[in-house]
This record gives sequence, C-alpha cells and structure tokens, in this order.
Amino acid sequence: EKDLPSDELLDMAWELREITQDKALLFVNGRVDIALAVGADGVHLPEEGLSVAAVRTVAENQLIIGRSVHSVRMAQCAEDEGVDFVLVGTILKTVSKKGVLGMGLELVRKVACAVQIPVLGIGGINAENAQQVVKAGASGIAVIGAIMDAEHTGKATRVLQRAVEVAGSSKIQAMR
Repeated sequence: EKDLPSDELLDMAWELREITQDKALLFVNGRVDIALAVGADGVHLPEEGLSVAAVRTVAENQLIIGRSVHSVRMAQCAEDEGVDFVLVGTILKTVSKKGVLGMGLELVRKVACAVQIPVLGIGGINAENAQQVVKAGASGIAVIGAIMDAEHTGKATRVLQRAVEVAGSSKIQAMR
C-alpha cells in the first residue's frame, strides 16, 4: 500500500505488527520511518531507493534490508551495498503490476548464481509455480495476490509454505 497517505499507512502497519508479532516478520515497503515507528523487522527498498548506508544509519542497524532488483548487475550492486537479501522480479505476469511481462525463471537462476545473499522471487507466484521459483535458485518467495485474493488466507499461506519447503528439500537432495 505504498500509495496510502502516511497516517493511513502507519495505522495499517500498527495493525499488521500486532497480527505478526512473534509469528512472522513484518517488512514495510520503502518507508523506513514507518518501519521504525511500529517496530517492524525490516524495510523493502525499491531498486533506485535510499542507500543501504543511509537506512542503516537512520535505523541504527535495527532493520533487515531488502532491495528489489531486475537484473544480475543490480543484484550484485545491492549485495555490494550491503543489503540482507534481494527480491528478484517481476518473475511471472501478475495483476499487481499491470502491463509488466514476467522476466522468467532464468533471471532467478542467474541472480542466485551471481550473489551470496538470499534471493526471493516476486511477481505472479502462486501455489502452482512456487516450487519452480525455489528450484530455480530462490531461497524463498514473496507474494501478494496468492494470499490476499484467496478465500481462505490462512490455508493459502500454508499451501505456499509447504510448496516452498518441498522445493527447498528437493534442492538439498539434489546437492547431495
């Protein structure tokens, strides 16, 4: 909800912090001030957003920092800058980003091979394709529609979690 007025975003962030406390990590999209105000776990920065050094200074190293990237070069730059993880996407076509074609699983493979930090896939990921994203090299996934558009969000979350776990297990087996 990055287009919400600050006061509305802050109210929503407080609600989400209450829901996620001790259950899940809470990341705020691009708003370090809101993340700090609600005691979020981290902040997600856009590819051309604030510098990691500036965020670490302002946040006094209290936040996990992720950055969106759309290329191998930008993933390497983000890693060099000191982010904790990168979100690679948009992987597949999604209604969240109208008119944006997915870049495909090959980008996940290339980025995962090029950096040492965790890589999360984002964009068009659902229960049917989550395993493919992880098998392509992602450490995990980030979703919006796969949960928010589900009739039963808890069930949708569990199905996605299981898909990622199964894919991660098969990656480990393949490495042995």
